[in-house]
Amino acid sequence: MQLYRSKRLKTKHLFTSRKGGVSKPPYDSFNLAYHVGDRRGDVVINHKLLAAEAGYDFKKLIFMNQIHSNKVVVIDEESFVIPSCDALVTNLIDTPLMVMSADCAPLLLHDAVCGVIAAVHVGRAGAFGNIAGRVIRTMQERYGSDPTDIHAAIGARICTQCYEVSDKELAEAEALGYGFACRENHLDIDAILMYQLLACGCKEENMDFLPHCSRCENKSFFSYRAEKVTGRNAAVIVL
Repeated sequence: MQLYRSKRLKTKHLFTSRKGGVSKPPYDSFNLAYHVGDRRGDVVINHKLLAAEAGYDFKKLIFMNQIHSNKVVVIDEESFVIPSCDALVTNLIDTPLMVMSADCAPLLLHDAVCGVIAAVHVGRAGAFGNIAGRVIRTMQERYGSDPTDIHAAIGARICTQCYEVSDKELAEAEALGYGFACRENHLDIDAILMYQLLACGCKEENMDFLPHCSRCENKSFFSYRAEKVTGRNAAVIVL
């Protein structure tokens, strides 16, 4: 099993790769998504393997029906309903939050002072909708977080060189004030994400952009742009 962690986050967390599970091609081998066409039994096994390796309760895991939005959901009690959103925030102990990705950016946030965590799915829609900013504000308003205390880690996602977009999408980025992230016919999601976190008051030295591109490193990570029919990587954080 090939897992990645960040030195910035001082609570239990991990980012997965596509290696170490039981799923068959084209989901080989550590797919963690139920909705992509993989055998459900294999996905369950993969989840149990991950929970055992990471040391959290598989039955308490909360993940999302990700809808490419900027919707944030606060988990303030044990929930058995899968929320439709793109960000989860909680201060509950031993309640793992998961975000899945296959080119979009998986963002994990931790405020060790107030004891708050978040798992965020940042695709183009989320970036354009400033989902990172909405999560930070939720942590502030709900739990009293100071952005200078919030640490961020971003896992494998598509790099600027691989992320080709249309003229319409570039125009939309320009209109939203993100022209600095436009690179001819490519878009730099990292630049937008850092800008939004800094604008909220987060410190650059508290951010960790892991140096992995899901498409460039498609042998190690699932990439929708590279394969279309494929599995999903995951990021998990737990207090």
